[in-house]
Amino acid sequence: MESFDDVWNLVKEWFLEHNVVSNVAYNLWICCLEPVKLKEGRAVFSVRSDFQKSIIEERYLSLIKE
Repeated sequence: MESFDDVWNLVKEWFLEHNVVSNVAYNLWICCLEPVKLKEGRAVFSVRSDFQKSIIEERYLSLIKE
C-alpha cells in the first residue's frame, strides 16, 4: 500500500502533467502543502501560514478533492 506522501506526490505529478494549474501557482500554492495524515477519507495538510491556507482553500480545494 502506498503512503499518503506517495499518493500526494502522484497527485502533484498529475497536476503538472495535465497543466491543471500554472507552474507559478503550482510552485506557490500546491508544493507548499505537506501531507500530515489521511484518515477516514479526510486528508490533512500543513501549510506555513493562514494566508496560504485561505488561498489554497479558496482557489484549489476543489481541484485537490477531485
